[in-house]
Amino acid sequence: YDGKITFIKLDVSSKDSLQEAKETAQKNGISEYYEKNKMTIPNVGLFCTGANSPEKSFLGETNKKLYEDALNELLTNTSKVCSR
Repeated sequence: YDGKITFIKLDVSSKDSLQEAKETAQKNGISEYYEKNKMTIPNVGLFCTGANSPEKSFLGETNKKLYEDALNELLTNTSKVCSR
């Protein structure tokens, strides 16, 4: 996914990491997502560039293949903003 995807990690696993995660979310324009999901681990959101809400969300999912399939779809499906 080189050059096509930016991975942003919001670590909400401890009290100390919450402030850093909040600042990272603000810097990347996904504060609303952070606020709604900061108490849910793991929670993965796939955002297209410039979006403030995810195209897809995964709650509690650990299957790497599901993430790969979703990323590939967002990047190759021409009806999705992410593919442009």
